[in-house]
Amino acid sequence: MFAWLIGVIALPVTFAAVLAAGIAGWAGAAAIVIAVLVVLVVGGLFARFAWRSIRSVNDLVDSTGRLADGDATVRMAPPPSPGFRPAADSFNRMAERLAESDDLRRRILADIGHELRTPLTIIRGELEAMADGVRELDGNEIGRLLDDVADMEHLLEDLKTLSATEAGVLELHRESTDVAALVIETVDRLGSTAEDRGVELSVTQPTRELVAELDPRRIGEVVANLVVNALRMVARGGRVDVQVSESDGPPRLAVIEVTDDGPGIPPDQFEQVFERFHKGA
Repeated sequence: MFAWLIGVIALPVTFAAVLAAGIAGWAGAAAIVIAVLVVLVVGGLFARFAWRSIRSVNDLVDSTGRLADGDATVRMAPPPSPGFRPAADSFNRMAERLAESDDLRRRILADIGHELRTPLTIIRGELEAMADGVRELDGNEIGRLLDDVADMEHLLEDLKTLSATEAGVLELHRESTDVAALVIETVDRLGSTAEDRGVELSVTQPTRELVAELDPRRIGEVVANLVVNALRMVARGGRVDVQVSESDGPPRLAVIEVTDDGPGIPPDQFEQVFERFHKGA
C-alpha cells in the first residue's frame, strides 16, 4: 500500500520538477514541486478517507441485507472509518435485540404448544372414555372439561395481550377507580377456587379511599394472575393475603401486595422472574 502511494506521488513530482526546471529555472521548479506535493498528499489522504468510508458503507449495506434475509446472527466488524463505528455499534445492538426477540418468540410458541397440549389431551381422553361408555357422562365431568377449556381460552387471551404489547398497540382505557374495590371484586371471583384448594384468601383494605387513574380491566387481570399463581403454589391449609395500601411519601401511590406462605422462589431463579412463561422446577 505504502509502496504504491510513494510511486503515485513520486512520478508526478519528478515529471513536474523536470518540466519546471526547463521552463522557470530551479527556483520555480521548487515552488511547483512543493505545490504538487501538497496537492498529492491532500488528494491521497482524501482518497484514503473516501476508500475507508465506501468500504464501511458497503459492509453496512451487506450486513443489513443479510439481516433483512433473516440472518439474525450477522454482526459488523469494527469499520475502517472511525466515523462509522457508532453506526456499526447501533446495528449490532439492533441485530442482538432481533436475535433475542426471535429466540423468545420460538420459546413462547413452544411453551404455548406445551400448555395447550396438556388440557387438550385431558379433554380428548375424557371424551373418548365417555364415548366408549367407560366413564359416565355427568355434570361434574362436563364441568371439569369446561374448566380445561376456560384455561385454554385464558392462555390464548394472554398470548393476544402479549402480542399487542410487543407490537405497541395495546390500548389502555384509564379511568378514576377505587383501587380497594377493584381488588376486592377481583379476589371475590377467585373465592371458590381458594375454597376448592383449601386455602384461606383474604384482603386488607387501606384506612381511607384510594382512587387512581388506571385501566381497571388490565389491573384486574394483573391481580388475578398474581393471586391464581399464589393459590397454585400454596399447599392445602395455607393462606394468601392481598393488601391494598398507600405509599408513604409523595407522590401518592396505590400499592397492591400479594403474599403467601408457599415455598417461595428459589434464589437461583430470581433473574428469571420476569421472563415470560418461565416456570420453576
